[in-house]
Amino acid sequence: MGQTKDLNGLKETTQLIMKTAKYSSSQITAAAYYLPEQRLSLREMSEMSGAPENIIAEKIGIEEKRVAAIDEQPSDLAVKAGRKIIENLDPESIDVL
Repeated sequence: MGQTKDLNGLKETTQLIMKTAKYSSSQITAAAYYLPEQRLSLREMSEMSGAPENIIAEKIGIEEKRVAAIDEQPSDLAVKAGRKIIENLDPESIDVL
């Protein structure tokens, strides 16, 4: 459920960006994301916060959370997402990443 919400949110954000981008001379032609491998379960969030699992699920609407590793920086996540984008593109067609 949590991953589906993440993907739906990404889709909505991408659609908004695409709508906005068409009014400028720039164009966004691809978008990608990277989800960290480490997962924080609803049970773990409950233990950390002291809130019951059902309250967390109701209020936040997630069953798990992806968490970057201790040695993983936001730029590392961006690089991995960027690599996913360019896997299916001709590198010569990219002006800005």
